[in-house]
Amino acid sequence: MASTLGITSTWYRNISPTIPLLPCFHNLNLSRKNIVLFIHLRSGHSLLPFHSFKLLLNNSPLCTQHNPIVCDITHLIFICPSCIIPM
Repeated sequence: MASTLGITSTWYRNISPTIPLLPCFHNLNLSRKNIVLFIHLRSGHSLLPFHSFKLLLNNSPLCTQHNPIVCDITHLIFICPSCIIPM
């Protein structure tokens, strides 16, 4: 566990050498509920099949509509035809 923590902290230090004083959403007019949703989606913590499979809540990480494809937020937003809104 300690070696994983060391790698994670070194990686974070390299991508963000200074800690920001304000969060990325400080000047947005968002409710706490929307901020929490945004952070969960950004970090990959959701009940989509991919994450729920990691938590042992689902038996497959694949999309229920397109089986050979992993169902994560990127798939839903950019790839999944069942979620695309016609223009």
